[in-house]
Amino acid sequence: MANHQVGPVTLTIPEVVTDDGVTMYLVHVEVGEVTYQVNHRYSEFEAMHYKLVEEGVEKDLLPPKKLIGNKDPAFIMKRRRDLESYLQTVYHFLEKNMPSALAEFLQFPVYDIHYVLQDLASQCHEGDLRTEDQTDDGSSNSVSGSSWTPLQMFSISERLKSPCPPLNTEDKRYDFTNVADACCRLDKLTITGSKEKLGSSELVPNELKFDFLAFKSLTELCLDNLVINPANISSLGILRNTLVNMSASNCNLACISQLLLCDTVHTEDDVQALLTSGHSWDALLKLNISHNQLQSIDSSLRLAPNLMDLNLSSNSISQIANLTGLPHLRNIDLSNNKIKDIDDLHTKIGQITSLSLSQNKIRTLHGLSKLYSVTNLDVSHNKLRTLADVSTVTSLPCIEKVTLSPNKVNNEVDYRLKVLEGYGGRCGEVVLDSTTTTQPEMDKVSVLMALSVAREGKHPTSLFGNLPGNHHL
Repeated sequence: MANHQVGPVTLTIPEVVTDDGVTMYLVHVEVGEVTYQVNHRYSEFEAMHYKLVEEGVEKDLLPPKKLIGNKDPAFIMKRRRDLESYLQTVYHFLEKNMPSALAEFLQFPVYDIHYVLQDLASQCHEGDLRTEDQTDDGSSNSVSGSSWTPLQMFSISERLKSPCPPLNTEDKRYDFTNVADACCRLDKLTITGSKEKLGSSELVPNELKFDFLAFKSLTELCLDNLVINPANISSLGILRNTLVNMSASNCNLACISQLLLCDTVHTEDDVQALLTSGHSWDALLKLNISHNQLQSIDSSLRLAPNLMDLNLSSNSISQIANLTGLPHLRNIDLSNNKIKDIDDLHTKIGQITSLSLSQNKIRTLHGLSKLYSVTNLDVSHNKLRTLADVSTVTSLPCIEKVTLSPNKVNNEVDYRLKVLEGYGGRCGEVVLDSTTTTQPEMDKVSVLMALSVAREGKHPTSLFGNLPGNHHL
């Protein structure tokens, strides 16, 4: 990021481009190691100049307008040199207390740390960040939530390293203390990165470094499309005692430890030792690492021992492992992965109540037979072909919602009725494929159950109390 207060700042106009009769002067801006280009017509120079005259710039300093012959190449080259000299002169005259007109003309609000912070400070001052200031009697005093970029995070981190004065001490809107105060009280934060270069510069937002030292109250953090490693993001671990909900999506994470041990240089062999060395995320209850490049569930997940909700969807996971050390885990989303084997799943995931295995490569549900606590199950978009492949789900005692469609098993004759028949008297309590069981369906299930008893030679009284909808023989 640029920092015009440190500089040096170089302004040149090396080139002029004429397109469709419009002449554009290409202003090359160099601030320290950051360079970029802004394009302006003469009329834009003129509009800025009128504003700068009010700041003390001489009225006749701008090269004059020419109505006849202003398209002549020789004239354009002379005007280019004159405008370059003009721009350099007004910048050096006003650099200590730069008017917004000049800063915006040079696009400092896009590239310069101090103007990025000014804009952020103004948002905080004007209440664009929703506050939850309550009373003096101990109620919430947090700032509810905001969405920032790596540029803003980098600017905050750099500003905290250098005790420089604010650009405008008279206008409290732009005081950095507005930002610092918001950071301390911020409750929810989303940081959305970008791999594209910033404007015409070589700056890539995802290559900027930032930290979380200013954040004292964060409970929810969402990282999206970022590069997560110790070289780019430091002190993430400072949030271990406050974060309740953390998300890192579209970040190309290859393993979970890249996130949970982001601020710790480690190898795979170090993870086991770190589990007992103060690196635990004890407050973390929800974790979303969807849309990444995970191929396995590594043991670092145990660094969040109180986790209740886990989203690992849209990865490349093929095996379910390392979940047994999470006794509070209740909801797991493993959809859109490469899972084939779910044998003895109850030994791997414990007392789960909600499980999504949609869009995997599962051929049979027999491995779910002892998931007695599951109430919500989604196994749509798999390779389930026959009723025998899915029959296990009808024996799960707590199931309330099950999604089997779409799968090839849906093509079976009377598929829905036969699945509901497996639930017996409970079929009216089960939502199958997002559709509540109707009374006509319960009536047909009752008939099917009666026919089954007759075929097996059992006495009809065996159905007493077991028919759906309190039917009686």
